[in-house]
Amino acid sequence: MHTLLPYQTFLLTSKIFFLPPPNMAADTNSNGSRKLNATTPVRFVNTSMHGVSDLYVKRAFDIFGFASYVPVKEQQEPNPDFPTVKFPNPEEKGALVNSLAYVFSLST
Repeated sequence: MHTLLPYQTFLLTSKIFFLPPPNMAADTNSNGSRKLNATTPVRFVNTSMHGVSDLYVKRAFDIFGFASYVPVKEQQEPNPDFPTVKFPNPEEKGALVNSLAYVFSLST
């Protein structure tokens, strides 16, 4: 099992399906990473590409003390038809267009 270190920063995409165990909140609190994570100036955008990752990413951010991420609203809810992408794979051309639009809107 991979041990997460306080200085690690994660850029989350729909490819990460990580559900921390219930006792992990106490572990991350005791090593100081929550305090460090809460002060990071990094902002995160998450696309679930109509999958199911939004719930898990939200929980991981809460547990590790990060400020809320910006969800790509059009892709946040599960939808097996994937109406905003041709194919829900981040490597596919055009799959991250909505995500990048959110990123650029945050930087202006």
